[in-house]
Amino acid sequence: MIESLTNPPAGQPAFHVVIPSLPGFTFSSAPPHKGWSMEDNARIFDHLMTGVLGYTSYMAQGGDWGAHVVACLGGARYPGCKLVQITALHAKPTLGAYLTLPFFL
Repeated sequence: MIESLTNPPAGQPAFHVVIPSLPGFTFSSAPPHKGWSMEDNARIFDHLMTGVLGYTSYMAQGGDWGAHVVACLGGARYPGCKLVQITALHAKPTLGAYLTLPFFL
């Protein structure tokens, strides 16, 4: 997927792809203090994109825990984030809701 975004066929748009890791996951060190939130992740990711890398606008995609971060980035607090794609359902079903959800959810 990264290759097709960064080096597409002739005539197709190309993108810069930045893939940060959540603090405490994969290649990242633990969060700097207890109580670190998804909003804290959104704040540092926005700073990475706009403050460190110098982009004036960017798009964000997230699934699993990243969906929570992307949901924060999609608000008015981060105007540089122009579009979000969330690939996870992070609402908590009510009691009994499992009986009415399609089997594939």
